[in-house]
Amino acid sequence: MWAGFTESRLVGLTGAPLNNTVMSQRVLKHLVARHTSPAKLPLPALSADPLESLRIIALFRGALVVIGASICYNPELKATGRNPSILDLTRPDITFKEHAYNETRFSSVARCVLFNDIALARKNLAGEAMINLAKKLFLGSILIATILTGAHAQDSLSIEQLKDGLYAIFGSGGNVGVRLTSEGVILIDDKYPRNFDEIQRLVGQVSDLPVKYVINTHHHGDHSGGNVGYIDIAEILIHKNARDNMIRGNQDAAPRLVFTDETAIYLGGVEVRAIYMGRGHTNGDAVIYFPDLKTVQGGDLLHGISPFIDYGNGGSSRGWVATINNMLELDFDTAIPGHGGIMDRDDVVGFRNQMEAVRARMADLIRSGMPKNEASVRIKLESLSWTMREEGLLMQRSIPGLYDEVAAELQ
Repeated sequence: MWAGFTESRLVGLTGAPLNNTVMSQRVLKHLVARHTSPAKLPLPALSADPLESLRIIALFRGALVVIGASICYNPELKATGRNPSILDLTRPDITFKEHAYNETRFSSVARCVLFNDIALARKNLAGEAMINLAKKLFLGSILIATILTGAHAQDSLSIEQLKDGLYAIFGSGGNVGVRLTSEGVILIDDKYPRNFDEIQRLVGQVSDLPVKYVINTHHHGDHSGGNVGYIDIAEILIHKNARDNMIRGNQDAAPRLVFTDETAIYLGGVEVRAIYMGRGHTNGDAVIYFPDLKTVQGGDLLHGISPFIDYGNGGSSRGWVATINNMLELDFDTAIPGHGGIMDRDDVVGFRNQMEAVRARMADLIRSGMPKNEASVRIKLESLSWTMREEGLLMQRSIPGLYDEVAAELQ
């Protein structure tokens, strides 16, 4: 009597529905990687009554996400050839609430309201059909648990030495700089809240001393989310504009210390400077300079895939070019970007040059009469790698604002 599983629908965090005949691996990986890793993934114990629902419960730090599946067979649908979906997270009574770009956490519980016609389903499903259904549910639970476990494994971090006394932690979220001194450790950024324990573990592999200071390069939650773990054990420093952005975005653990133009931390004979060089990714980006090591850390002012111009928080492509030019006045040969692999000075020059080229391309298109709604398609050029990365935040989120910014400059 069970006519088969129908298309399950999942909703991505952007709000766009994604259709798959099985649980979407891409969506689940995105959900886990973008927010937090499950603390435990219990495999559902399927009893003799599997119609009570299949529940995969992932316990998140700060939020409980319940992904439920319940089977409801309605015989009245048989004539139409339709069956209800196993899982429907696009129902109007499901609410995913995020902070704007902070991406620090789910700020509310994600709920899945299960189908309510279970009694009718039990009545009409029996015998072999029930056994087959139980098998399908059990296999589905293994699939989901495997996907989530795989995503969790991908979230593991690694630490690499860059220079004497300087390390970088790579993995989910923004890159973390780790500067060792004889009196303690200085961190540059601290990823997501979920990464705090692993960052501490990795720091412990290279130093027996505690983290004394954290400098946030900007306010976005993939760089400052770990503040929730460090706020009570270290001093955290950030640019004033970035702290204002955190307060406006209702982010947790806003730093107690701010600077406006330039400041420095002196610890154990080591100097680490934090310098505001102008707008770019946001209006509060700090460039971190390790003068004795000729190394800079730029946060998302430098990006290994493609930049995101956060116009909602004061970002500017024109300002970005000027800021990189200011950065290039420093004496450095190594640069730690916000995301991606380590850069050298030539890479930073190349980043600046592509930002100029993208701006020039947009200006030429606007002069030719291109309307705003065509910008995302027509700006693409093979020679501009950022425009060919559909998954990059330049193409996903920055083009409308870039059009407006350049158009205003041309007036």
